[in-house]
Amino acid sequence: MAAHKPKKAHVVVEGHRPGIYEDYSEVLEQITKYDGKVNFGYDSKAEALRAYKAICDWRALSSENASEKLTIAKAKYVINQMQRDPSVFKVNKPKIVEKSCIEREVALICITGSKGAESTIVTGTGETRVVAISQGASGLLKPLEVAYSALQWACELVEQGIDVVNIYALDPTVIPHLSDWAPKSRDRGWINGSGKPMANRDVLEPMLALYEQLADKVKLHNEGLPRDESAPL
Repeated sequence: MAAHKPKKAHVVVEGHRPGIYEDYSEVLEQITKYDGKVNFGYDSKAEALRAYKAICDWRALSSENASEKLTIAKAKYVINQMQRDPSVFKVNKPKIVEKSCIEREVALICITGSKGAESTIVTGTGETRVVAISQGASGLLKPLEVAYSALQWACELVEQGIDVVNIYALDPTVIPHLSDWAPKSRDRGWINGSGKPMANRDVLEPMLALYEQLADKVKLHNEGLPRDESAPL
C-alpha cells in the first residue's frame, strides 16, 4: 500500500490557537487536549490560506458565527460554500445601520510563516497582505516584523475612519515587548535589563512609537479570532 503524501500546510479551525501551520508538530500543539478539535491538511499553503480565509470571512459575518464551535462537517461546508457562493450566508444578515455612535471595528489575523515560508496578514473581510521579512530573519525578529506590519496596516485603517483594530494571533512575546520591555529599554537609552544594547532596536523603536500613537485604537491579542465576542466588522 502506498504511503500517504505528507500535507504541506494545515488549517486549525478549532484549537488552542486557530490558524495556518506548515509543520504538523505545531498543529499537534494546537489540538492536543482541545475538546472538539477541527483541522485539515492541504497540498499547498495557497489552498490552506484560501480555506482559512473562508472561515475568517464566515466568522466575520455575525456574532453567532464568531462564537459557534464548528464540527468537522460544518467547517467543510462553510469552507466549500464560502469559496463557491458566500451570498448564501448573507441572505438573512441584518442590515447595518450607519450611525455615528456605532463603533466600527476591523480584525487583522497574523500568520507567521515557518521554515522560510512567507508571512501574511488577513482581514476579517478577506483582504490579504504578504509581509516583507528581512532576509535571514529568525527567532524573535520574524514575528516582530509581522506585528509591525500589522500595526502599520492598522494605522492606515484608523486614518480611513476605523475606530478600533483588533490584531490577532500575535507571537506571545510581542505584547510584553510593546507594553513592558521596550518602553523600559527606551527609558534606559535602549539598553536592556542586563546592561546590553536592546536586540532588534531598529524594528522595536519605530514599532513602539506607532503603537503608542495608535493608543486605544488598536488592541493586541495572542489568541486567534474570538469565539465568545461579537465578530469585528
